[in-house]
Amino acid sequence: MASINYSAVMNTNTSFNQPRQKTWVVFHNAPFWTIKLITTSFAEAQSKAKEILSTGGVFTSIDRIMVCEIAPLDFIMTPNV
Repeated sequence: MASINYSAVMNTNTSFNQPRQKTWVVFHNAPFWTIKLITTSFAEAQSKAKEILSTGGVFTSIDRIMVCEIAPLDFIMTPNV
C-alpha cells in the first residue's frame, strides 16, 4: 500500500493582514449564485471571470460575477464591547 505524504501550502508569515495562503473564488449568478472556480491563483480567477464575461448571454454581465478573496484564520476574532 502506497503512503500518502501531506505537505501544506502555506506562508510562514502569519501576522495580521498577512494570511498563510490566499484563496480566490469566482461566483456567477446565472440564475442563482454558484461557485465556478476555487483557486489560489488570482490570475486564474481573473481569467475565469473574463471567460464567463466573454460567453455572453442573458445571465452574463459585470453585476452577475464576483471574484472574492478568502483569507484563512486560525482563530475566531470577537469584538471587545
